[in-house]
Amino acid sequence: MSQTNSPDNLPSHFFVLGREWRLSLAELLSVFGPERFLGHADKIAFFARISDEEIVSRFSSLGGSVFAGRIDQASLSAKRFDPDSIARFVALRHGDRTDKIIFSFSTYPESSDLFERSLSIKKRLRKVVGEGIAIRSANSDKEGNPSAVPIRKQGVLEKGHPVVEIRDMSGQFFLAAIIAAQDVDAYTRRDTERVRDMKVGMLPPKLAQIMLNLAGVEDRVYDPFCGLGTVLIEASARGLQVYGSDVSDAMVRATRENLAGLGHDAEIDTRIFRLDAARSADIGDRVPADTPIATEGTLGPILSASTISRVRVAEIDEELARLYDRFFAGLRQMRWTKRIVVSLPCFRVERSDVSASRCIEAFMRHGFVSIPPLPDGLREPNRRGVLYRRPDQTVGREIFVLQLRV
Repeated sequence: MSQTNSPDNLPSHFFVLGREWRLSLAELLSVFGPERFLGHADKIAFFARISDEEIVSRFSSLGGSVFAGRIDQASLSAKRFDPDSIARFVALRHGDRTDKIIFSFSTYPESSDLFERSLSIKKRLRKVVGEGIAIRSANSDKEGNPSAVPIRKQGVLEKGHPVVEIRDMSGQFFLAAIIAAQDVDAYTRRDTERVRDMKVGMLPPKLAQIMLNLAGVEDRVYDPFCGLGTVLIEASARGLQVYGSDVSDAMVRATRENLAGLGHDAEIDTRIFRLDAARSADIGDRVPADTPIATEGTLGPILSASTISRVRVAEIDEELARLYDRFFAGLRQMRWTKRIVVSLPCFRVERSDVSASRCIEAFMRHGFVSIPPLPDGLREPNRRGVLYRRPDQTVGREIFVLQLRV
């Protein structure tokens, strides 16, 4: 996507997308709206007509973005890495303060020589501010771009100046300031402090947040395959009201225990209940019918590169489809018109990502249509959902946004 020369279309802010950049971008479009999206380059998404306050207030619930920042449009340049300009950029933002200057320097596209470049910036900065102020860089000689962890832990985000040199879609360079960084420690804390069962597939907490955003969750959410409660834990971190069910009594107890650890009151015993998802029509009045759904059912048995085959995948797909056929039939019977975001398995077979086609047929058969979370030019060809899969995974996930056709 190319950028026009109109001032209204100059990027005001950027987001550094996660590993699965399509899914990260889909989340941003769902949260901030496609009308403010200008384009992307090198896993960076550019937005206009958006404020710092709006980004900062939402950032802790964005699972797919590593950083967000404000672009200094006055710094537009065709030249890459000008240490004098970067030093002035930091000094201007430090202003008349007499405390220590802490800064970090990142580049997108990423460079591998940032430690040396940060030393060059530090020398120029010393000439600008003089000898009376201590200067420290958060860049390490062991890394390229600093991750979110050191930028947060070393206080660069709150007390310092996390500077970014960024190339836009047209090849021009801007300077920018990071205004929000992913709180990796908070995700880790919620993940490790919960009841765990290594026999049950673990939905990544960041993916759970992405699914909540794709579902358009505002005040409450329902997970009919709640398992260990990952989706509901992440929803609770936002202060949302949560509802969940599972066919397993053990999973219901685990979810209740995990939510109780987050300070939920006794009502959680009624809002987390036992129910076979194949009997979704029996939900009754236990969940308000206008509640969005974000969920991941079973991904099937554990498979390795040596045990997976197209025949085995077809068998698993057929078995799971019988469950989803009854699940979506029940939701149609209840006229569940709110958005449903569901994670289905996607199998890596012979270097191809094979969708669970019979499961897809199951939701289509009952009138649920897939809503593309990305514009045509950004979607993977011939794929309805968006993939979430580590390079070494045999069974990954395909995320679908569904709505009942009425």
